[in-house]
Amino acid sequence: AARIGRAMVAALRAAHAAGVLHRDVKPGNVLLSESGRVVLTDFGIAQASGTSTLTRTGELIGSIDFLAPERLTGGVPGPGADLWALGATLFQAVEGRSPFRRDTAIETAYAIATDEVPVAGRAGALGPVIAGLLVREPEGRLSAEEAERLLRAGVAETATESVPRDSLASRGVSGPAARSRTGGPVTAPVPLSALHPPRARRRRTSLWTAALLVPVLAGGGYWAVPLLGEQRHRAAGPSPSPSGVTRPDTPAASASAVPSVSPTPSYTPPPVPDGYHLAAERDRGFSVPVPDGWKRQVSDDGRQFVYVDPTGLVGLRVAALDFAGPSPLRHFEDVEAQMVPELEGYERLRMQSTRWRGRPAAIWEFTFKGTARDFRAVDLGFGQPGEQEFTVYLSAPSDRWGSYRAVFDNAVAGFRPDAR
Repeated sequence: AARIGRAMVAALRAAHAAGVLHRDVKPGNVLLSESGRVVLTDFGIAQASGTSTLTRTGELIGSIDFLAPERLTGGVPGPGADLWALGATLFQAVEGRSPFRRDTAIETAYAIATDEVPVAGRAGALGPVIAGLLVREPEGRLSAEEAERLLRAGVAETATESVPRDSLASRGVSGPAARSRTGGPVTAPVPLSALHPPRARRRRTSLWTAALLVPVLAGGGYWAVPLLGEQRHRAAGPSPSPSGVTRPDTPAASASAVPSVSPTPSYTPPPVPDGYHLAAERDRGFSVPVPDGWKRQVSDDGRQFVYVDPTGLVGLRVAALDFAGPSPLRHFEDVEAQMVPELEGYERLRMQSTRWRGRPAAIWEFTFKGTARDFRAVDLGFGQPGEQEFTVYLSAPSDRWGSYRAVFDNAVAGFRPDAR
């Protein structure tokens, strides 16, 4: 395993030096010849470092078991993302299983974002290398040079327990299929020396972000899974209401009955409610009322904006989309069909066509089970061909829905397109 790891690190260093990220490092992409040569292959979904994604908006590329946390939580992936995947690959090589594999893709993403990083009990002297690569913060992760130094210096040369050959094969994930194409191999150059490894640090990451960025559509699509889950290990106490939330029965244009009206180009949004501020996302052409004190997060592609309440259990998401189908309702139906197998306890409350200020729209409400509580969600999609489309989505614990639904109602009523 140490010899294979050295060759993989050297291959990644060569790719990174050329400005290329592999993005799909996993056991199935490591080839071993009878002569002992190690080849890292399948660069078909590689990306030039510092460039925009080479895939369609909202698509998540790679095998979920081996994705780095920053790729799931809206960070900017760099060479460290490949090194995390290397750590997960070495873990599987010595343990016979991936470190974060769960029953579904969504649960696997949760585990990567928040669960304790498991210890590789069979790793022997490889243990520090694996632990140093599986550090959630990219800045605290072993660099390629550091990992290579440890592997070359004989730190990982002691024998590790053997595992059955069959268990070392890369296993697929249940859920969305990762897109890949066969690419040319990179042969490892001569290894170089490096520095001492830093001390690992840990950080909890909101499951809202992780779940937001796990797409349901196997073929890609433009909408990510509209979920919000709680952080694991968080006390399951009640969630406080956000400051200044307008009550659901106030005249804030409740979307529980979005009216079907003729076009109203002279529509003037109501004043921003007390306790809210207007979040202006001018690069994407909209602004929306958001409760004060909610934290803003943005997806890698810059099209999804999430505002999370201080408890981390409630999130408002606005997505700016390319037209995704013949109608908002049809697209919701397509997403639902592929989401149901992945979402425990899913139950549709309603899904129907409507209008939003004269534009075609659809409203979708549903419930689902989180790890410690039940959740409820509502999603409004609106727009028409030839213009930018949007979705406004809210998810909150079911037992606090009455307190938070007004956040969605105020967002829909006060949404201002064309804020550029």
